[in-house]
Amino acid sequence: MRGNGDEAMGEGENISLLEQIINKQRKIISEVTGRSAKETPQIWALYKEVQDYYDKGMRVPDDVILLLCDDNWGNLRKLPSLENRDRKGGFEIYYHYDYVGGPRNSKWINVSQIQRTWEQMTLAYNYGVRKLWVVNVGDLKGQEYPLSYFMDLAWNPEQSLEEMEGYTKNWVEKQLGGNYINDASKLLAAYSKLNMTISPELLDKDTFSLEIDYEFERILANYRDLSNQAGQLFVLMPEEYRQVYEQLIYFPLVATANLYEMYYAQAINWKSNDTKIVNQAADKVEWCFKRDAELTSHYHSLNNGKW
Repeated sequence: MRGNGDEAMGEGENISLLEQIINKQRKIISEVTGRSAKETPQIWALYKEVQDYYDKGMRVPDDVILLLCDDNWGNLRKLPSLENRDRKGGFEIYYHYDYVGGPRNSKWINVSQIQRTWEQMTLAYNYGVRKLWVVNVGDLKGQEYPLSYFMDLAWNPEQSLEEMEGYTKNWVEKQLGGNYINDASKLLAAYSKLNMTISPELLDKDTFSLEIDYEFERILANYRDLSNQAGQLFVLMPEEYRQVYEQLIYFPLVATANLYEMYYAQAINWKSNDTKIVNQAADKVEWCFKRDAELTSHYHSLNNGKW
């Protein structure tokens, strides 16, 4: 129901034509399988503009499962109405941790906070979306933490708020063998929260203000503090768990902090009228750019290049 390149089929919505397409598709399914189309599971994904077709009156047979979707950033767009919750096909959810599309992709590192996942998916479950949950993670590396949570929540969808609040600490304990659990779990939760607020791909020199309430400086100071804590914990971490810690917590936090340093320096470079400060800021941008490459190269060398 989408066009070339996973884009909308065209301008406007011809509901009647679209419904004819569905009916012909079901006829083909019936002819190929030799049985009624309703005996073959089918899904209609109400993704992006396809939800508009549904909202404007397009309908499919009752045995077709309706796949409801988020807004590509973890916020559900639609839930079943009370009168539709008992439809035979039922409902599903398509959720995103990774996204390719406008305004910019979100593919580098984890930008998902499990608290929002719990809130949104619990809402979906309570509204009767229980047929199937699908999550787009893109590359598994970098998404281990939110993906683990999503799968565990799907296994136990009636998970309490208290269980969710203890999840990060329990998950980190399993990964790091019980070493520095409190400190490591706080760092993981902190960077997940900050990266959800502004994903790295959406960050640039104009995201925060240099003039109003020292906004950019305050946020950068927070990242610097977290980055320093991550470095201190790296030194303390037992050798056998150091690479695990580095891959799951240290790299995404320190690499993001470096990105903030780079854009802060670029903002200074553009705003200052002092030639010396402008040149110093330009040098800092270049240094951060090179450090990003070094951090990434080292990350890919971990465990003999496994990642």
